[in-house]
Amino acid sequence: MKIRRIGDRENQNHQAMDPENEVSNFSCLPISLLLEIFVRLPTSALIYCALVCKSWHQFLSEPSFSDYYEKYSGNTHLLLPVVLYFCDPGSEPFYLLEFDKNGICTSRLIKVQLPARVPVQRWPSDFVVGSCNGLLVLTLFGRIVYISNPMTGGCIELPKPKKDRIEMDKVRYKIGFSPSENKFKVMRVAYYTQNHNEVYNLSILTVGVDDEWRRLTLPCRKWWFSSNWICANGAFHWILEDNNGSSWISTFDLAEEKFGRISHPPDVDLDSGDVRLELYDNRLTLIDSSYELHVDLWTMSDTKTWSKDEILYSWFPSDLRLSKIFPVGKLRNGDVLFGNSTRLIYIDVKGKTCSRIHVLHFPKILPSIMTYTPRFIPFKKDIMEGNEGDVHVQPTYVQEESCPEKAAWKLRAWLCMLCSG
Repeated sequence: MKIRRIGDRENQNHQAMDPENEVSNFSCLPISLLLEIFVRLPTSALIYCALVCKSWHQFLSEPSFSDYYEKYSGNTHLLLPVVLYFCDPGSEPFYLLEFDKNGICTSRLIKVQLPARVPVQRWPSDFVVGSCNGLLVLTLFGRIVYISNPMTGGCIELPKPKKDRIEMDKVRYKIGFSPSENKFKVMRVAYYTQNHNEVYNLSILTVGVDDEWRRLTLPCRKWWFSSNWICANGAFHWILEDNNGSSWISTFDLAEEKFGRISHPPDVDLDSGDVRLELYDNRLTLIDSSYELHVDLWTMSDTKTWSKDEILYSWFPSDLRLSKIFPVGKLRNGDVLFGNSTRLIYIDVKGKTCSRIHVLHFPKILPSIMTYTPRFIPFKKDIMEGNEGDVHVQPTYVQEESCPEKAAWKLRAWLCMLCSG
C-alpha cells in the first residue's frame, strides 16, 4: 500500500469523504492498523470518532476494542488512559482527566446520564458510590440505585430490594465485573444495631439478568463497614475483621459467588485503621498511611506477590505537608497522583519531585475522586441485550474550547485517502 501525504490529495477530500465510499475505504484497512491509530487517541476524540460514520461506530463499539484500549493504550502507545472524575454537587458535568506517559494532563467536561424525572439538585454530593470497567453506580439516598456509562450515555434503574424488616442504619452498594461470565454484578451491604451488636445483610444482583436481589451469608460475624471495596481480577476485595478480632483481606469471587481471603504484606498492620485498598493501574493496591514521614503503596502483581513504593512527605512543599494529602491514582509510568481538598499533586517517583496540576475550570473542592476506565460499548447493548428495561440514553460530552469532532473528521479523511492511495 502506498502512503501519500495529505497535502498531495487535497483536491480529493470531497470524494474521499463521500458516504458511498466510506465503508469500502474503511474496510480495506488492516485491523492492526486501525487499532494502532485509535488506541493512540484520547477518550474524548474516540467518542466523536464513533459519531463520524457507522463503520467507525461499529468498530469502536466492539467489546474487544474497549479491552484492547484498556490494556495497551498506556503500556505501548502514546496516551495513558488513567482517568479521574470529580463530582461537583449540584452540577451535571464531571471533569474527565487523562494523563499521558509523560504525565501531561488534559481535561474535559462530561455529563453523567440521569433519569429526567430526578432533578440534579436532589442528588446528594456522594451519589456516585462505585465504578468498575467503565460503569458507575449511582444511588439516591441509598434507596434507588442506577447504573450509568458516562462515555456512551445510558442509565438504568436497578430493581428495588425487598423491604427490610428492620430499619437499616446504613446501606452501601458496589459494582464488580466477572470476566468469565462477561457480567456486571452489584453487591448491597446493609447493617443495623441490635443489643449493641452490628447485624449485616448482604445481597447481590446480576445487572441485566436478575429481577430481584439474592441473599448472601457472611463468612464471619464482624465487618468493617468503612473499608473500601475494590473489584480486581473478577473478585471484590476488602479488609475484614473476623470473630477473634484479627483483620485480613477478604475476597468474594463474582463468578462462583464464594468468599475467600488473600495474604497481605507482612509489614502492614491492618488493625491500624490507616490502611485501605484501591485499584491503581488496574492492580490491587494497599495504601498504608500509618507512618509520620511517609506513605507506602503496596501493589499486587499477577503472581500474587506485593511490591512497595515509598512516598516521602518531604518531597511535598511545606504548605502541602500541613494539609491532609492522600493518594488518588497511579500512572502506568510509575508516578503517583496525590490530592487534598483543593488540588491535585503529581509525584515523580524516580526523580523524587512534586508538582501541582493546574486544570482549567477545576472545582475548588474535590468531594470525591475515583479512578475510571473508559468503556465505549453502547449502553443498551452492553447491559440490556436480550432484556427489556427502562434505559435512558443520550450523548454525554459537553463541548469546550477544543473540538475533537473536527479532529475526527480530519482523521477520517486521512484514513480514506490512505486507503484509496
